[in-house]
Amino acid sequence: GISKLDERNGGFYAGQSIIIGARPSMGKSAFMGQMAIAMAEQGKKVGIISLEMANNEIAGRLAALDTEIDFKTIYRNLFRDERQKEIFHNRISNSTAGLSIWISDETKLNPMDIRAKADKLKKMHGLDVLFIDYLQLISADQTANKNRENVVSEISRSCKIMAKDLSIPVIALCQLNRAVTNRVGDNRFPQPSDLRESGSLEQDADVIGFIHRDWMAGIANDAAGNSTENKAHIIWRKWRNGEANLEMEVGFDGPKMRFVFDDVHENRYMPEVDNQGDQPFN
Repeated sequence: GISKLDERNGGFYAGQSIIIGARPSMGKSAFMGQMAIAMAEQGKKVGIISLEMANNEIAGRLAALDTEIDFKTIYRNLFRDERQKEIFHNRISNSTAGLSIWISDETKLNPMDIRAKADKLKKMHGLDVLFIDYLQLISADQTANKNRENVVSEISRSCKIMAKDLSIPVIALCQLNRAVTNRVGDNRFPQPSDLRESGSLEQDADVIGFIHRDWMAGIANDAAGNSTENKAHIIWRKWRNGEANLEMEVGFDGPKMRFVFDDVHENRYMPEVDNQGDQPFN
């Protein structure tokens, strides 16, 4: 079902730099895991550089997505009985374990370290797509003449260059500024200028998408009075050579940490903003 996210624009292409941003707890890592599994199931070789989570946590999330068993049950070993545990291990052995997904949870990596890991992985096993979780945790030399925004801009450019040199999509998760939490209505959805320490992120990225969940933003009910707990919005704000300003309402299964695309509602919108920094990309 996740292929519905990018089928309109033809998918992600080699050489593209993709940014997916969200506030904390909106589901960035879950979204990444779901994309990684979907791509690996299509025969792609997937690399994940996780600067935030350990290997066992990522593996637990991937297993929850693939086996339909709650993440908490897997991660905390809370299986009902040995029979449920056996079913889980059988499913993993016949599905997730065979997918071409390589994970690195080493921290304090700089752009050169990430490039070296990507080069090594491509040489040894092949590499069709690289995920980075998340961009602001990448280390870089910061001198007196550089502020953090300049540093993040350099990191952004390195991701774009790596995507082109390796001829793969590089998909980096990204944190957002807190200002987005103060907006209401359609304006509550993130804009490219909400990317934390944005600098040249808006310029370098070929695709910019956002994840928003009203429930996590403190909005318990929608305009019709329905609960927002199991709803999410995926917003594509920039898509080079594709359609931008597309908002997709999808489902969200919290216990399994997965987005549900059985009934996708699409809307086109132009946010009501005045300052040029918040203008939509075309």
